[in-house]
Amino acid sequence: METTGFICLVHMLFVVRNIWALDSGGLRHGKSLNCKKDEDCIEHAVCSQLNLSNIVLQHQFCICDIGYVMFENKSRDVCLRVASQLGDPCIENIQCSATFGADTECRRPYSTAPSGFCQCKQGAKLVSGLCEMISKIGDSCQVSDNCPDNVYCDRSVCVCPYNHVANSDRTKCIKSSNLGEACNEDRNCLNTNSKCYEGRCRCSRNHVDSASGSMCLRLANNLLDQCKEDQQCLLVSPNAGCIHGLCECNLGYHAYNNICWTSIGLGEYCSDSRQCISNSNITALMHCHESRCSCIQASVEDKKNNECVQVPSSTLPQSVSFYSTVLCLLSVFIIR
Repeated sequence: METTGFICLVHMLFVVRNIWALDSGGLRHGKSLNCKKDEDCIEHAVCSQLNLSNIVLQHQFCICDIGYVMFENKSRDVCLRVASQLGDPCIENIQCSATFGADTECRRPYSTAPSGFCQCKQGAKLVSGLCEMISKIGDSCQVSDNCPDNVYCDRSVCVCPYNHVANSDRTKCIKSSNLGEACNEDRNCLNTNSKCYEGRCRCSRNHVDSASGSMCLRLANNLLDQCKEDQQCLLVSPNAGCIHGLCECNLGYHAYNNICWTSIGLGEYCSDSRQCISNSNITALMHCHESRCSCIQASVEDKKNNECVQVPSSTLPQSVSFYSTVLCLLSVFIIR
């Protein structure tokens, strides 16, 4: 009973306050607080005896008619028609909030327009007949109506549906784009390590499209780096591929200083000594001489194994020693 009495008292004070406020306007029109008939009140107000929770006041008062609400402006108090639906014409915000709650406004087409139309405030939407401020994507919620349009409440958080992401201010969901599809900003791009570049979702720096075009793979920097597909190894060398999960030189090539060189055998045409290889092994005993891979000086060709073999100086052919001796004697003779 005590609680009920308190609520009634608050309600009565609220109504009386509005009556007195209305009477201030009434007095400015030569009307008085008490009335006996409707003509004693301002326009769209009626003369009525109030009954507040079985408490009947002794006098009759001027109150706004049903469907109208009181507004106090600078020069006079008036009773304005309340909106019945969003989009109804209005002059003051109270005409909208009386029906749709505090998160409504009388929105004018331009700042100096004399009137406008009732709308939910920016960031609010109509929920069960009232305009309510909505949570942003990623914020807490109780039901999906608390979230922006086309966003649903999942585990008390506003989330976008599948294949959609939040825009930059988290007020709506935008469709995700796969690699190669149109986009407006990086948020559009669905694939990890992808960005919006020149209106299309593309792999970001240091990444490359997979063979299926469904993901972005990190480029390898060196041979023997881990990989999933051949494309990752192309930055290291165009002749490298992904072999058993590592970037290695393809068949017919060999690695030297982190580069894949064409493998060229003894006696074959070459353009660089690093191409020359013996039995799949790099050797210092072979070089590219006169456009052919050949054995260096102090090594001889092993035709059986098709390789160069280093030979000790003591085992060099006698013809070599003979010619060396002759050249030495000639040089001594010339000097004399």
